[in-house]
Amino acid sequence: MVYGLVLMWIVFLLQDLLFAKIQGGVFDFVDDDWATISDEAKDLIRHLLVKDPHHRYSAAQVLSHPWVTNESPKTLLATPRVLQRY
Repeated sequence: MVYGLVLMWIVFLLQDLLFAKIQGGVFDFVDDDWATISDEAKDLIRHLLVKDPHHRYSAAQVLSHPWVTNESPKTLLATPRVLQRY
């Protein structure tokens, strides 16, 4: 029981840290998860996750971004394969 309470406390602490980073606009692209994602896609995400809405990309800027306007990437996302595991 004590182990379970400690584990729950750790999960809540990690969630609080994650939420604080999100609210502060702090993020990074961890290589394990983002290695196959194009630099253009990462650039678009960076511009969408800007905390200040005046500096965040508008819909028009998103639609004219190279990641949206260029040919789609040849590397397929692993999402369907990952979802099948669950």
